[in-house]
Amino acid sequence: MRRQLKAYKRKHGIHHPLLALDFENNPQTGAFICAGVYGDIRHRTSHRENGQVKVDWTTKRINEYYTDLDELHEFLLSLKRNACILIFYNLSYDRWFLDAITNQEQTLEVGQRVIMLKLKNGLKCMDLFNHPCDGTLENWIEYLDMTAKYGITKAALNDYFDRVMNDAKATYQLGTFLEDFYYYECGIPFQLTVGAAAMKLFTMKYFNDYWERTDDFLSLFERQSYVGGRAELFKRGEITTWSYDVNSMYLSIMRDCIFPDMLTAKYVEKCPKLWRRYLDNYLGIWNVTVRCPESLYIPLLPLKLDGKLKFPTGEFSGTWTSVELLEAENIGYEILEVKSFIYYAKAKAYFTEYANFVWKKRIEYRKKNNKPMDKMIKRLGNALYGKFAQRNGHDYFGRLADFTGTLPDVVKFFDYRGEVWLQVVGEATPSSFEFPAISSFITAYGRLTLHAAMTANADSLIYVDTDSLKLSQPAVGISVGADLGEWSLDLENEAIIYHRPKLYGTKRKGVPKRAVAVCEISRKQEYQNKEIESWNYDKPLRYKEAIKRALTPNVWVNTSKHLLYQDDKRLWLKNQSRPISYYENEDILSSG
Repeated sequence: MRRQLKAYKRKHGIHHPLLALDFENNPQTGAFICAGVYGDIRHRTSHRENGQVKVDWTTKRINEYYTDLDELHEFLLSLKRNACILIFYNLSYDRWFLDAITNQEQTLEVGQRVIMLKLKNGLKCMDLFNHPCDGTLENWIEYLDMTAKYGITKAALNDYFDRVMNDAKATYQLGTFLEDFYYYECGIPFQLTVGAAAMKLFTMKYFNDYWERTDDFLSLFERQSYVGGRAELFKRGEITTWSYDVNSMYLSIMRDCIFPDMLTAKYVEKCPKLWRRYLDNYLGIWNVTVRCPESLYIPLLPLKLDGKLKFPTGEFSGTWTSVELLEAENIGYEILEVKSFIYYAKAKAYFTEYANFVWKKRIEYRKKNNKPMDKMIKRLGNALYGKFAQRNGHDYFGRLADFTGTLPDVVKFFDYRGEVWLQVVGEATPSSFEFPAISSFITAYGRLTLHAAMTANADSLIYVDTDSLKLSQPAVGISVGADLGEWSLDLENEAIIYHRPKLYGTKRKGVPKRAVAVCEISRKQEYQNKEIESWNYDKPLRYKEAIKRALTPNVWVNTSKHLLYQDDKRLWLKNQSRPISYYENEDILSSG
């Protein structure tokens, strides 16, 4: 497949009429109660001029309340496909109420997260949550001061009319803010996601080169080196803590580091005798076997083991960037065998201007105390790096009657309320701008930044997570300050209990804030041994989950989540740890 990245030359787009929808349903049954519709549609009028009829396009304000779902569907299908963009906040929840009029084959989603739906008349539906990517609609009512400006509040749950209409109006105001932010502050058109907006900003304003590739193999090879951030616990129990975070780590890396020119990639399958000069003089991605000394307390090179990113000692093979391998050699690793590699004949600082623009805007918004714009420009800064490794799914989940393609050999069928539904898992294909080496180098530079700080504070090291560092005493060997790439002190001299990565203090990954801690009699012994903790909360049945189980989406059900304290990323002796040891040829992995 052809990949291409080039300067995107066009004006920064137009404003679209936005029409916001919100739904209320019965949480016990999932049944539709009401919907609010608020916003604008493109409206055609005409006038006579010099004896001729002239067409005028304007907008018409819509402010409607529906208690009949069929009437809402009739209204939406009556609109022309270019009349507006339908906007939602949490379309993954609301999609069920549009299911009967949705063109399922054109649904764009990532896992359970809906990016875009299209109705059967061609109207686009987009989820605004895919721009801030955190916070509730109530948060955005506060951030944008909607109560003072527009009289919008979060009404009581039993006040259906006020609640749904206020939420629809809040969604409209958020959509207007986002479109204005991109148009006036960034000079780009409104996109489906913040990641797409980041790529558009980069290619419209800051990318002046040209990358092209038709070879799938190069991208697949590069992708083997792409892993995420480092999350690792070194000591556990209750520990007095100093916590530090890098100010926009990935953005600072994009400002300061050089990256390979994708047009100059060369694959070397058979290791030449002079392989060393390629490693020392060019950026590259290498498939090698290495030995890490057992004495190393903080190993550097990541390895996927048992589905987790670990940092072992021992002897093992992997694919890493050249910048990681060179630093690994500096701290005691040996390269035992070079199997193959890609080197890039040229490299440059492609992202410096982009990063400087984002950081300058962040400083500007902070000085103005403009929290919503600060949040959005921060998201733009963080969203670009992952786009270069994007792959697009081609799955289908919907009614058999709506499927127009050719059924593959493997397909799942479901009987749902007298209709046949099916799930087709399509092959993920690369995006047209997929160059995974860029994403790989950005995350590799990030792990190197973190590793340097870890090494400087090895004696007091408690925990790390991507761009954060938790220590048992004040940090040394790092630059603490407010500038881009410096470390900020977020917490000092505070006792925190650590159990395992992502589970410490008040942090409980995957557990909502509304959850309540509980103890289940059947797991009494695990609680007494301090092996587990349990949480209870209500959550809505997701769309696919409910249909597969012949249930109704958006019914709120009670659920429990059990969090294990066991950590197998390192070897533990009471509350102290050392690295796991892994010898690939002997298939030996020591962990505990």
